[in-house]
Amino acid sequence: MRIDNLKLQNFRCFHDLDLDFAKPINFIFGPNASGKSTIAEAMEMALTGRCNGFNPNWRDRAALARHGSDTFKIQLDMDIDGDRSPLGSAPIKKVIHRPELKDCSPKPDAIAKMLHVSKEVLAALFDTGHFLSLHPDEKKRVIFDLLDLKVTKANIKRKLKSWLKEHPGLTEKYRIDPNGDLLSCIGTAPDSLEAAYSQAFDERRLVKRELKAMGPTVPACRSGRDIPIDIPDGIAPACVPRTGRPEEIKSRIDQNQRELSSLHERLGQRKGILSFEKRRIEAEIEKISSSLGELKSDVKGFKPRAEKTRLSRLEKKKDETLQEIESRTRELESCREEINRLRVEREAEEKLILKLREFNGNCPLFDRPIECKTDEVLSAISEFLNGERRLDGEIETLAQKAAEIRKLIGTREHDLSTIQEDISASKERLSQYDDNLERINELEKKKAEMERSLSECTRDDSEGLRDRIRQVEEELEKDRALLLTIQDNEKRKALTHKLNALEVLVQAFSPKGIMADLLSKAVRSLNESLAQTMKKLTSGKYSLEINVNPARQSGGDDVDIHLIDHHNGTRTNVRLASSSERFRAGIVIQSVLSGLTGLRFMLIDGLDILDQENKGFFFRFIQEVKKDFDNIFVFSTIGQYAPQNPNLPGVDFWVIQDGHVGKVPVSLRKGLRPGGSQAPLPARRASRPEGKAA
Repeated sequence: MRIDNLKLQNFRCFHDLDLDFAKPINFIFGPNASGKSTIAEAMEMALTGRCNGFNPNWRDRAALARHGSDTFKIQLDMDIDGDRSPLGSAPIKKVIHRPELKDCSPKPDAIAKMLHVSKEVLAALFDTGHFLSLHPDEKKRVIFDLLDLKVTKANIKRKLKSWLKEHPGLTEKYRIDPNGDLLSCIGTAPDSLEAAYSQAFDERRLVKRELKAMGPTVPACRSGRDIPIDIPDGIAPACVPRTGRPEEIKSRIDQNQRELSSLHERLGQRKGILSFEKRRIEAEIEKISSSLGELKSDVKGFKPRAEKTRLSRLEKKKDETLQEIESRTRELESCREEINRLRVEREAEEKLILKLREFNGNCPLFDRPIECKTDEVLSAISEFLNGERRLDGEIETLAQKAAEIRKLIGTREHDLSTIQEDISASKERLSQYDDNLERINELEKKKAEMERSLSECTRDDSEGLRDRIRQVEEELEKDRALLLTIQDNEKRKALTHKLNALEVLVQAFSPKGIMADLLSKAVRSLNESLAQTMKKLTSGKYSLEINVNPARQSGGDDVDIHLIDHHNGTRTNVRLASSSERFRAGIVIQSVLSGLTGLRFMLIDGLDILDQENKGFFFRFIQEVKKDFDNIFVFSTIGQYAPQNPNLPGVDFWVIQDGHVGKVPVSLRKGLRPGGSQAPLPARRASRPEGKAA
C-alpha cells in the first residue's frame, strides 16, 4: 500500500497542503504544534475513520476544520495492488475523506473490508502503541486472524472435540461427555468462533433465566421414605415417594379418573336429580310450556280447511287468468297480422296511384304513343283516386283494437301476479301450521319426559358414594401434584445438563479456549519474526516474545509481551517497560503486523522519544527493512539543531516551519545523522503559499 500524494484543504492548521511522496521512506520533522501529527491524523482518518485511536462523531469531525471554515477535505492518491493483498482485493487509487461519512469515497468501514483486514489491524499500522493498548481478547483475535487460524462450520466440531480431550478436568467438573454432540445446544453449527461464542453465551443466559423462573426445588428427601432423583450440582435435591415412579403415577391417575367418573354416574343414578338439576329441569319445563303456549296461540285461530279451499279457488282463478291471457295474446297476434297485410296492400296501391297520377293518356304497352283515354279508363282512374284513403282507416281501427287488447293483457298479467303471491302466502301459512303442529307434539313429549324425571326424584341416600368421591379426588390431586413435581425436576435436570454443556461451550469458544490453544501452538513463527525484527532495531541487544494464555497468576494477563535484554539477561513485561522500550516494541509489532497483512505500510509518530544512539539504530533498521515496505512515514520533533538529509537511497526528509512543508536538501557534510547535525536552523523562511510543499 503506497501513498503517492496527500492533499489537505482546511484541515486543522493547514489551509492548502499538497505533498508528493516520491520515495517510499519519508521522515517528517517539525517543532511542537507545527502540524506533524496533523499529517499523520489525516492519513489515519482517511483510511480508518479514526483520529488518535478514537472514532469521532460528526460534531467532533466538523471541529477538525481549520478556523473560519465549515468543512475540510483529505485526499490520498494511492497505489494498492490487489494481487498483493491477502485475498486479491481490487486496487484502490484515490481516497477522499470529509466530515460527513456519507460524503467519503470510499467510506472508512469499506476500506478495511476491501483490504481484507480488521479495523484493529489497520489502526495498528497508524499507531505504534495501538496493539499494546488493546484488551487481551482483542490482541488474540488480531493474531488469530492474521495467522489464518480459521475455525469454520466444517471443522468447528472436530476442533471442539480435540480441545475437550485436552481439558478433561472441565468435562469432569460439569459431567459432560466429550464425545457427545454439544453443538446441538446452540442449534445450527456457527460459521466462526466469535459467532459460536455469541450463540453459546446468549443461550446460556436464556437457560439461566428459565431455571431462575422455575423457582426453588422441592424439599430434601426424608430418610427411608422417599427415593432421591439424580440432580446435577447447584440444584437442591428433589425426591419421589417410594409409592411409584412417573409411569406408575400416570397409570394411577388414569385409574382414579375412571373410578371418579363411574362414582359420579352411580351417584346420579341413585340420588336422581340433585337440587341444582331439579332447578334446571323446572326451568326447562317452564321454558317448554311458554313455547307451547305461543305455538298453540298461533294455531288456535287458523282454519286449515278454509285455507285449502281458498288455495284451490286461487289455483282455479290462476288457470282462468292464464287462459284469458293466452286467448287475448292470440287475438292480438291476429290483429298484428291483419295490420301487416293491409300495410302491404296500401303500399301496392300507393305505387299504382303514383303511376296513375303520372298517366298522360298513352298506352304503356306500345313503344309509339297510342292514346287510350277512353271514358271507361278515365272513370276507373277517377274512382280509384277518390277511394285511396280507405285502407288507412282500416289500419287505424285495427291499431286501436290491438292497443286495447295489450292493455287488457297487462291488466290480466298484474292480476296473475297478485294471484300467485296469494297462492305462495297461502302455502306458507299451511306449511307453518304443519310445522307448528309437529313442534307442539315434540315439546309435549319432551315436557312429559321431564315431568316424569322430576316426579321420579327421591330422597338423597348417597352419602357413602360422596365420601368415596372425596377420597378419590384427594388421591387424584396428590398424584397430579406429585407428577408435576417430578416433571418439573426432570425439566430442571435437563436444563441443568444443558447449562453445564453451555458453560463448557462458552469456555471453549471464548478467546481463552480454542483460540488461545491454537494461538499457543502457532505463535512460535510469530515470535521468531518479532525476535529477529527487534534485534535489527536494537543491533541485537533486545528481542521480543509473545506468550499467549500462560498460567494466570494474581494480576497476570493471558497475552503477555516480554522484552528480553540479551546483554543484562533480563526478561521484562512490556507493560512494565520504559516509554522508549514500549515504543520500540510497538515499532516491531507494527512491522510484523504489516508483513502479515501484506499491506507493506507503517506510520511511526514520536521518534523523538528515542535518544541519539537508538535513533541511529532506528535509521539502520529502516535501511534494512525498507525493501519489505511500500511506505514508511516517520514523524519527529526537531531538536536543538536542524535535521540534515544524508541522501539515503529511497528516503526523503521533510521539515515543517510556520505552516510550510518542504524537503530537507541533501547535506554536503559526510557522516551526519538525521536529526543530529551541528548546523543550526536557518533564520530565513521560504516564501511560499501557506501549506504548499517545496
